[in-house]
Amino acid sequence: FLSRFHGSSAPNDPFQQFVRAEDQQRAVDLLERLDNLGLSYYGYFSSIPALTAHAIKLFVPYYSEEHRSTEEHGFEVASFVALRTVEGYASPTDISFALQSRSTTERLERVYDIMQDHRIQLEKMAEKISQELLDCGEECTDLW
Repeated sequence: FLSRFHGSSAPNDPFQQFVRAEDQQRAVDLLERLDNLGLSYYGYFSSIPALTAHAIKLFVPYYSEEHRSTEEHGFEVASFVALRTVEGYASPTDISFALQSRSTTERLERVYDIMQDHRIQLEKMAEKISQELLDCGEECTDLW
């Protein structure tokens, strides 16, 4: 337990290798079920700030001048834009929480957590594919 907590476990520890392989396989299985590894085209070609600026212009008829002039309005719209960019790989529970939350900060933090989890899954998938390529050697043609 302590070696795992302090991060000093031996690289050849069979238990650690098994846990790492299980995590990688779960990440690969999850990502392979998603279209385009979960990435959607909404946030693929533009940044969140650029999409937020565009959304603010589109939402002008739906918000009062008084609300639009508040400092939080831009962050509120940005939190919904950020949420929209993770729709492809976020769980329905996460989306539901974010839509029901009245706090911009909570929404942004949840979106950040979703993005971090997705990044970790992508890294695990890349590690697994890299290991398969190393194991397969030059004759490998079935991974692509």
